[in-house]
Amino acid sequence: MKAYAPEGENNVPRYTKFLQKQTGILDNKIVKNFTSIGFEKLWNAIEKMEGWKEGEIKPINPEQTIIKVKKNKKGVIISYLIKDRGWVQKKVAVNLVKNNQIDAVIVKAKSGSFYLRSRPDKKIINNFDYLV
Repeated sequence: MKAYAPEGENNVPRYTKFLQKQTGILDNKIVKNFTSIGFEKLWNAIEKMEGWKEGEIKPINPEQTIIKVKKNKKGVIISYLIKDRGWVQKKVAVNLVKNNQIDAVIVKAKSGSFYLRSRPDKKIINNFDYLV
């Protein structure tokens, strides 16, 4: 538990006791040595402890796609050309994605800023870099 739920972020004794109660596993068993049933119990207990709940899938209008990007002199994307909408500022485009009105993914950069990417797949052409 100390490795997966470190003391600085969790109450390790409480977390351990909860998992032991939920799984019935009371020793220091290594995760890779769990049976499939034991691992499923552990997984469910972790989800319960962490407050996980299933998300909601919302349909996206596939016609609303990004077809081109505009960058400033520093190479930072400042606006997106959206099919049947025209050019919109980055902030507006991000909000459209949040509201499931554009088919894209919001990515948070290390700097803390946000930008959009196409949905991940194996096709290089679906990466927005080719739109510049």
